[in-house]
Amino acid sequence: MVTIERLRETEIFHSLSDEELGMVSAVCQSRAYDSGSIICREGEESTDIYLVDDGAVNCEIEPLPNQHVAVCTRTKNCVFGWSALLPPHRYTATARTTQKTKVIVANGGQLRKICETHPHICSVVMEHIVRVVDMQLRDTRQALLQCIHDPTKTS
Repeated sequence: MVTIERLRETEIFHSLSDEELGMVSAVCQSRAYDSGSIICREGEESTDIYLVDDGAVNCEIEPLPNQHVAVCTRTKNCVFGWSALLPPHRYTATARTTQKTKVIVANGGQLRKICETHPHICSVVMEHIVRVVDMQLRDTRQALLQCIHDPTKTS
């Protein structure tokens, strides 16, 4: 379980009450990954939502087979894997660590159930998720434009 004090430091949960943070904390755990580890893959069923606790994660897309494009980097307190909260519950990017990384993992199904029964939590979380999706869309558009102008930027 992750402490409510730690969750309060994150942008997505910072404005929740202690009671609300306690509910969220109950569905969270910590995990550690080595550098270069894949946490989730684009297109897979999204079961968990992640917050970077320490380290860094690149979010990559594959616009063409075997063409990987880094869209953005998530660092401390940033969220990724948000699609675990939204249908069709498929990851929209591959998340790969760029260094030794610790993450806070929230079970998507359990967090959705909390949101269904606690409208304030749902409102706070979804408002933040919308901002993250908007930012990721802009980052993706920018990364794809760079690929068009300089195809050597892909791996």
